[in-house]
Amino acid sequence: MKIKTLIAKLASLKLTTFCLFFLGVLTFWGTIYQVNNGLYLAQEKFFNSYFVQAGFLYFPSAKLIMWILFINLVSAFVVRFKVTPNKIGLLVLHGGLITLLISGFVTGFSKEYFLTVKEGEISNLLEDYYKWNLVISSSDGSCPKVTHDLLSLKNQSQIQFECLDKPLKISKVFKNAQLFDTPFAGLILKQMPLEKDYEKNIPGLILELGGQEILLEGSSQQFQSLPASNLNLALVRKSETLPFSIQLVDISRELHPGTEIAKSYSSKIKVKSDITRDFEISMNKPFRSGLYTVYQASYGINEDGEEFSVFAVVRNLNYYLPYIGSLLASLGLWINFVGAFFRRRIK
Repeated sequence: MKIKTLIAKLASLKLTTFCLFFLGVLTFWGTIYQVNNGLYLAQEKFFNSYFVQAGFLYFPSAKLIMWILFINLVSAFVVRFKVTPNKIGLLVLHGGLITLLISGFVTGFSKEYFLTVKEGEISNLLEDYYKWNLVISSSDGSCPKVTHDLLSLKNQSQIQFECLDKPLKISKVFKNAQLFDTPFAGLILKQMPLEKDYEKNIPGLILELGGQEILLEGSSQQFQSLPASNLNLALVRKSETLPFSIQLVDISRELHPGTEIAKSYSSKIKVKSDITRDFEISMNKPFRSGLYTVYQASYGINEDGEEFSVFAVVRNLNYYLPYIGSLLASLGLWINFVGAFFRRRIK
């Protein structure tokens, strides 16, 4: 098949219609799935993968459909459109649509974290909403610190560590677990039902070293000593540091009249890098710096009566591309409609 023939087939309007129809089906399917399984799992299954599994059948997911639609639009751009005054609007419109699709691809590389800061405190430590690490370290610094992605650990797998003469066996991995202190069996680690809000799931591990069982839960993120060694284990959220620090100066909340239910939150912060700047973050007014956007996520009071803010932090490589794509698409439509109006008036 010649290249021109292949490009012509890829530029088919039938292929465009199929892609748009199937994206609608996936959106409806994913929305129904989200009701019982939560937003995170719905996004992973229907929008962040290339195929959706339903029983023994596999269907194309949104990521694959968007790639096909991107190729389809570029092919149509090459095959059908020539630069003439009458088609400038359509050219700009297709350029905007292609920019929006590119934006969607780049968004797949964005990362979401949260930052918890008590009133008066300063911090730049981000924690991942969903991803956890198993960390092995020595209490005296004699052995190097080793980090394993929890997703890479499988049931009945083993970890070799240079400071251990025996491998550390992973007996069981739990996506959501809780430690219980029972009167007869002592500490047990029990698997819990998965939470719809996936960030609330606390993983757990049952490990074995030299015939001795070790139970590890991620909620406390406390290091636990390995028997007969100077090594410690802990399940901790994946973390990253901001290129700037945030100090929480004051937090306030507005309640719905006659209730204790919060209507909105706002935080006065100082952003410290090379210079110190004052900002106020509210639920509809984020703070942006470089690739990072900081949103007001929630508010709380700890056991000591100290107020704290939880900020959602998104590291996004392309926050400006959706605006450019939308502007180009709108401009293309405007040019096309205005041009058609004047052409009809002239006739």
